[in-house]
Parts: sequence; structure tokens; C-alpha cells
Amino acid sequence: MTSVETPVRPKEAATLTAREFLEAVVAGWPVQLANGDTFHLEDSQQRHALQFFLDHRVGQDIFAKPFGRGTEDLAKAIMDWLDQPFQPPAVTDRVRFGAKPRWTVIKIEITQFGGLHPYCLADGCTPPPLVIEVERDVVLIRGQNGAGKSSIAKALTFALTGHIPCASSEPQPFETLVNTYALPNGDEILLPTVVPMPTAEQWRARSQAGGAIIETRVEVTLTNAMGQVVVVRREVAPLVKGRFTSRLLVNGKLTQALEDALEVSRLGLELSVLHMARLPYIVLGRPESLGKGVQELTEFRPINDLAEVSVAKFASFLKGTFTTNRRNDQKVTVSDFADKAGALTMLFEKSPSKPPAAASPTSGDKCKVSLDAIDNDLRRRTASVVAEVAKAAGVPETGVALDGLDEKLVRTRTTLTGGTPPRDSLAAVVGRLATIDAATVEEVRKQVQALADRANEFARQHAEKTAFVRRRLYARVAAWLKEQGREGEPDACPVCLRSLTEADHDHDLGMPIATALAQAQEDLADLQFTLDQFIEQAANDFKKDLPEAVASELKHIRMLGPTSLRADWAKSTAGDIAARLKDVPTLAALVGRAEEALAAGAVGLPDPTLSVLPSLHPDLAGSRVEKAVQVTTTLLDAATWAADTAERRSTVVSAAYGVGLAEGEDLPGGCLLAAIDGLRTLLHDHVPVAAAQVHLRELRMLLTRWVDEETRIAKATRAADALEGLKVLKQAVDVQVGGLLATLNKETSTFLNLVYRASSNVGPTLVALGHDGSALVSRAEQGDVVGDAAQITNSSRQRAQLFSFVLALTQYVWERDGGLQFVLLDDPQSLFDEDNQRTLAKGLVACTRQEFKPFVLTFDRVFSARVARAGDLRIGAAVSEKVSRWDLVARPDEYDIVRLDPHQDAYFGGKHPAGTAESARAER
Repeated sequence: MTSVETPVRPKEAATLTAREFLEAVVAGWPVQLANGDTFHLEDSQQRHALQFFLDHRVGQDIFAKPFGRGTEDLAKAIMDWLDQPFQPPAVTDRVRFGAKPRWTVIKIEITQFGGLHPYCLADGCTPPPLVIEVERDVVLIRGQNGAGKSSIAKALTFALTGHIPCASSEPQPFETLVNTYALPNGDEILLPTVVPMPTAEQWRARSQAGGAIIETRVEVTLTNAMGQVVVVRREVAPLVKGRFTSRLLVNGKLTQALEDALEVSRLGLELSVLHMARLPYIVLGRPESLGKGVQELTEFRPINDLAEVSVAKFASFLKGTFTTNRRNDQKVTVSDFADKAGALTMLFEKSPSKPPAAASPTSGDKCKVSLDAIDNDLRRRTASVVAEVAKAAGVPETGVALDGLDEKLVRTRTTLTGGTPPRDSLAAVVGRLATIDAATVEEVRKQVQALADRANEFARQHAEKTAFVRRRLYARVAAWLKEQGREGEPDACPVCLRSLTEADHDHDLGMPIATALAQAQEDLADLQFTLDQFIEQAANDFKKDLPEAVASELKHIRMLGPTSLRADWAKSTAGDIAARLKDVPTLAALVGRAEEALAAGAVGLPDPTLSVLPSLHPDLAGSRVEKAVQVTTTLLDAATWAADTAERRSTVVSAAYGVGLAEGEDLPGGCLLAAIDGLRTLLHDHVPVAAAQVHLRELRMLLTRWVDEETRIAKATRAADALEGLKVLKQAVDVQVGGLLATLNKETSTFLNLVYRASSNVGPTLVALGHDGSALVSRAEQGDVVGDAAQITNSSRQRAQLFSFVLALTQYVWERDGGLQFVLLDDPQSLFDEDNQRTLAKGLVACTRQEFKPFVLTFDRVFSARVARAGDLRIGAAVSEKVSRWDLVARPDEYDIVRLDPHQDAYFGGKHPAGTAESARAER
């Protein structure tokens, strides 16, 4: 929406709905009221507040239902709304009045309607419709009591509104009026009251016919001055989920609202079927449909409630309860502020200098200035500590972050004194090797030598090919003897069983055969393998027999370079510690110094002593046996070095880092732990500063809270002032509603003179009808005294006044919104005496000059004749050409429908001769 320039030509309030009126006011458009005055809100803030009730969900709820209890959410809603830029709606200069359609009934067709039809014919078929052709301005239907007049009225009301008229109450939705009928067999059926009550035979015949159970419908054909023809059909829909509904079709298309299809107002439809018979039951001062109709036209009443009630209560809440709550919150904030300011000051109780004092939030800008001064003081103190820490740590001041530094230093100290290096680091491996005792080292050295001896013997024998083959042969024989349980030196050949003596000699081996067989039993384990198989087996046997402390470290052998072990150990130790301290960048330089000190101390450590490796047969070169001998010997040399240098290495680490000291031993000067303790000493001066900074942040938050509450109070006051300015809307509403009612009462007097003549002018006189926002009220005068006319004026005069008011209201609705010129009147003469019945009969025909089309239903033969002759019952008076007169004949039996017969009367231009039977009947 965009703003528009203030136009010159005012809008007419009478042409606007309530929303259109308010939109025009919000847009700054002047509005001309009923008395000729121009209404205009110049204050943009007031117009912005008024727009809240049109476009904001919360405001719309208040406009629809007067303001109840104020809440924080309501206050926030309007304050936030007024904070937004004001964007008045773009209001076009359109005219509401104009050629609104006025519809005339030309045909009525009623099918299967209670009181007019049987439920069905004898064969179960639907009875034929009752058709009423409307060819003249006045339709007059006379019938005896019970003939079906009220049923015709119900059918028309049902078709046009979907409601059913009730004489002593408001019209009811047809679907709420349902009867339960009990059949002779005990079954029950549900039918709306508009559907004829069936007999048992009719229900059975209808069910057997197989057609629809209900075919109740009413069709009304309408036309207008433009020649348009519209067929309105409302029919009862089948029962669905225990509920009846109706279907509305306009020209065969399903429609939700008839007023939209006809482009008229709902009120225009309802006024057309406001039965005269209901007038005695309308109680002035109580809400009812006629009063609601006036309320719809005087829809400025909600604006009156907004101006007189809602904005006043809303403004009172904002300036009262809401503002008081904000002041109470501010008091709590001021108290909390004082507590925090005192706590900040106490932090520097032992300091030689104190920070500036904090001023109360109530001092306004002074409070912010004092907090800024405290902030500058704390920054100065912080800068001093940063400079000292940076100097001691050997880093730039930009590399020092004091927040949380002391906690990090505490964790660093714990990490240094209690932490352990990663298991796979060289420093950790050297530490574990130092724990292997000398006896274990010596035992493993022997195992290395035994591996070498075993491998050399096998390799030597393997090199003597013939002897090796012979020995493997004897080994296999020995294996067979072992399986037979014949171990030891044999006395006979195990193959031929010939006795073996010393003379039986193996020349290749240079020993007796019996001796070779016995020795083969000892060589059985190795001689069964090839060389490659032996090497694999020997290496596995060696590894399996190693102590766990040695075997588990063999995987780290690549770290143990014999020429650089001490340097590599120092580098690994320093790297492990640096990795644990990487989260404290302030210590980077100090950690670097400790690394340099450790490297320098490691230079004084001896190199490892290298052992001589056992000699191996040439056939074992490059084999796993050779590798096992080499790596194990290297590991044992490293273990010996680690054990021999353990104490010296600990001293070097302690000197660099300050760890590994005995309890109570002083830290070496220049070590990392000593430097950390020095930094912590410097940080002690920052501890109160850090805590004070926390308090300062809380003080700023409290100041912000106080300022926010002050801002909310100012916004609430501004909103309340804007709302109070809207009270002026009441004056506009009073003028406009008063103007409308004055117009209606003026027209009411015109119609009253057509339909009623008072027998006497003595006593209180009903002079006007009004509306209090929800119901019609009456005003009586006698002399100069004015009062409520409900209980003190003549009842017939009240009824005539109401009837005339209905006509005036209907005519006003035509001009404003369009409508139906059709007016349904059911036994209107019953409300008046004989003289006024004559007046009413003449007046009904006279109303056609104001384009009314009365549809009169009556039981009274005389009144019928009077209407037909426009109130003239003198002998020889002719029937008016404006009147179409019918006689309604009741149903003769349970399968017939009512019948409409044209009444036999002489029409305009033809008179019954005086003294004839026809003239006598007319006179009677």
C-alpha cells in the first residue's frame, strides 16, 4: 500500500461500509457526514493507530469484539505497529451507489412441500408441483385456515434464505427442524419438517418405486429491469452423516450464497420475507432480525464501540497497568545495578588504586559515561598485565590473551608433571627399554648366540651334500623307529633285521651304522627341513622364546639409530611435550627455549656401545636368522644405553622443563615450569580485572534493560495518546447513525400514513424508532415529555409503525445494495381493526407506486375483496388492475395437492350492476 495525496472532494459516509469509512479516514480522505459536516483526522499518528484495528490480526480481534483485558502481548503489538513506517491505504474515489439490481418474482414452482403436497402419489411418484404465475404488482391469495397459506410463505422463505419462519421466534435454519416418524412396524424415519409427513402406505409405495426418498424443492424465477432472468432453486439434499442440508442452484449452477449470485445484500433477501404475522412478537429493546438489519445498515456502531470503549480501555491500560509494571521492573533493575556496582568495587579492595564509581541508570547518560570510564580503567590495567606477560613469555603483546590464560597455565603444569608421552614415540620406547634389567639383557644375548650356533651347524651340514642326504635318510629311519617305540642305538638293521656290529660301517659319515642311527634320533628336529624351512622355523622359535619386554619393542627398532640415539631421544622428548602444550600459544617461546636446553643437555650423553654380532655361515646371509640376530642385538645395545643414561637423562629433562624432581626439590632456574609459575604470579594482578569485566558486562546489560523499559514506557505513552485521539470517531458515528435513523423515520411516517389511521390523538404518541447498537427502541412524546414507547403506546400503532419501518428499511436497502421488490405478507389484516384494515388494503396497493410488489396471503374474504378493489368496497367498485387474485383450495384427500383457482371478479372497466347477487357478495 502506498500513501495518497489528500483529495479535495469528500467521500459520502452514507455510501461507505464501516471498513471503507475507516480506510478513508486512515488514508487522510475527508468524509462528509449525514449533517453535511466533513470529518477528517489530521494527526498521522492517530491514523496509524487506527490502521492497527484494520490490518493487524490483534487489532482486528479488538475491532470485532470490544477490548477486554490488557496484556503484554497487546501492548507489544500496537507499539511494534507504530514503530513501522506509516503506509496508509490507497483509497479509490469510487461511488457505492448506482444501478443496483432490483429483482421481481415472476414465477414460483413448489414441489413435495409440507402442507401443500402429499408425500407421494398412490404409485409412489412425486406429486406435481404447485405453480404460481406472478403477472401483476400485487398477488392476493385467499384461503381458509389450514388450506396451506403459511406453507406457501414457508416455501418462499426456504427458497430465498434457507430458513423456515416461526411465528413466535426468529426464523430457524431448515436443517435444524427435523422430525422423527414411527412406522407401524417399529421402524423410524427422519425427515425435515418441510417434507410432507408420509403415511405408511405412501412410505411403502415410495420405497418400492425406487426413486429418491426426498424431492422437496422450490423454484423462484426472477427478473430485473435489464431483462435478466434468473431461476433460483433450493432443494433438500439426501441425509449425510445424520444431517440434512440444502442445495442452492442459480440457473442450474451450484451456488453458496444467493445474495452473491443476485449481487444484492443478504439483508435485502431477509426483509422480503419478514412476515407481517411476526410483528406482534417483535419486542422492542431486544435483539432480533429486524434490529439486526438496522444494525447492518448502521454498521458504524462497531466504530462507536471502538471509539467509546476499546480505545479508552486500551489507552488506560497502556498508561496505567502497563507503565506501572515497567516502572516496577526498572526499580528491580536499579537495585540489581547497585549490587553489581558494589561487587565490582570490592574486587579492588586491596588494590592501591580503585576504578571509577558507577552512576545509577536513573541518571541517564551519566550512567553510560561512568561505565565507559570503568571500562577504560580496566583496559589500562589489562594492558599493563599484557605487557608484563608478553615480556616474560618472550612473545608479542598481540600474542597474549589474558582471558582464561591462568586456567590454561594450571592445566599445562598438570600436563607437564603428570603427563606421559605417546606410547609409540621414541622417548616412550627409550623409557621402557631402560626398565629391562641387565640379567634379561644378558639372557637374550645368549639366545642370540644359540640361534647363531644352531643355524651355523645346520648350514654346515647342509653344505656337505652327500653326508647331509645320508643323515636325512637315517633321520627318517629314526623317525620310523620312534613311531615303533624302538628308540636308542639299534642292534639290528631295522629294514633287513641283520645284526649290526662295529664292522658295519658308513664310510660317507665315518661312523658305524648303528651309531649313525642313534645320532639321527637327536638330529631328527632339524634334519627333516630344507634350508629355507629351517631358517623360517629357527627364526620363529627364537622370537617365540624372547621375553615379552624385549619382543614387544622390536617393532620400534627403526627408531633406534645407534649413531643418533641421544639426539633423536632429545628431539622426541621435546616434541612430545610441545604437542601437549600447543593450546597455549603464549608459551611458544618458552617451550622453544626448553627444547634448546634439552638438546644442549643431551649432547653430554654418551653414545650407545655397539656389540659384536655373532658370525654366521655364508648360506645364512640376508636370511631372517641374520635379521633377527642384528635387530635384537641393536635393541639390546639401546636398552643397555637407556639403562646406563637414565639418571643423566632425567637430570637433563628436569633442567629444561622442571619435571621429574623429587618432592620438595626446588625448580631449576630457567626451566619451563619456573617460567610458568612466574607468568601465573604476573596474572594475579589481572584476576580482579577479569572478574570486574564480567561485572561490567552485567552492569551494561542492566543499563540496557533499564533504557529498554524507559523506551517501552515512552512508546506506550505515544500509543495511548494516539488511541485517545481516536475517541473523536464517536462524534462521526453519532452523526451518521442519527442521520440514517432520521431518514428511515421520515420514510416510515410516509408509509404509516398509507396503512394506518389513529382513532384518537390523545395520549402518548409513538414518534420514532431508534437503534441502540443491538436492538430497535421506540420513542414516545406527550407534550414536551419524551420516553420509551414500548409499554405506553397503542399496540396497533406500534405494529403499524414497525410495518412501515420495514417498508422504509427495505426501500433504503434497495437504493443502497439492491434487493427484491417482492414483499411477503401473511394475514397482515389480523393486526388491525376494521377501519385500519380498509386503510391497509388501500395502502398495500398504493405501495406499488414505490415499486413494492406485495405478495399477500389471507383467510379474510372481506379483506381480500378490499385489497382487490384497493380498499374501495362501495357497490360497483371495480377490481384494481394491479391485483392478481387467487383462491387457495385445500387438499381434498391424502393424495391430492392444494389448488389455486383464479378468483372470479370483474376487472377494471367492468362493473357488477347494482342489486345483483355479485354486487351483494362483494359488499358482504
